[in-house]
Amino acid sequence: MSENIQNSNDDLSSNLCSNSTFEDSLNRIKLLEVEKDKTNLAFQLILAKLDLLTNSTKQNFSENNPTLDNQALIKQLQNYLQKEVEQQKEKIRGLELDKFKKEEEIKILKENLEENKNVYENKLAKLEEERVLALDEFLKIKEEFEKLKNEKEKISKEKIKLLIKERLEKSNLTLLYEEDYKKLTSTLDTCKDIISQLKQKISENKKNYEQEIKQAKDLTNEQAEHIKMLNERNVALNEDRNEADKNVNNYIFL
Repeated sequence: MSENIQNSNDDLSSNLCSNSTFEDSLNRIKLLEVEKDKTNLAFQLILAKLDLLTNSTKQNFSENNPTLDNQALIKQLQNYLQKEVEQQKEKIRGLELDKFKKEEEIKILKENLEENKNVYENKLAKLEEERVLALDEFLKIKEEFEKLKNEKEKISKEKIKLLIKERLEKSNLTLLYEEDYKKLTSTLDTCKDIISQLKQKISENKKNYEQEIKQAKDLTNEQAEHIKMLNERNVALNEDRNEADKNVNNYIFL
């Protein structure tokens, strides 16, 4: 009996070592708890039947004054009852083995359930850490945009237009630079709108925040490249203007 239980326990352990999900393990435990209760009920019913058969035999034997003829009948009845008892005992052993298997399976499933719970908790903690890092990155990007906004507000738009008009009035690039300035201003406003949209989308759907932050960073890099290009063009135009002023001065002195 003990050897059969041990072998069954080994088989059960090997069958339950496969990776099961948290929900599957929990449902399996609930099912086994119900089956275990049914096994206990069947076990108690068999014991009650055995007691009833034994007591009935004893009562019939004591109340009747058996003759030689009915002694043989009683003997046959006793043999039948003995076989019935052995069969019931065998059923009891089977039920005990089944009960032990279910208890061991419940034990292993509960252990797996705890392991899966720890795995899920670790994954959630990692995702939360990644979310915090992404949020920090977003705040840095927001801070950079705020700096750009403040720098833009410090410079008067009318003053920029006047300077561009005065310094580039003799140049065919005046229209191009005014258009670039409008694009720059529009792009900065667009960046502000993107930041607002990003903040709203992050609060509504955290799953999309990484992609949106990447788009904002790409836009920032593109804007930085654009500003750099404008600065380079401005330097070139300043050089042209200085050269023109120099030529004018030389002409005046002549």
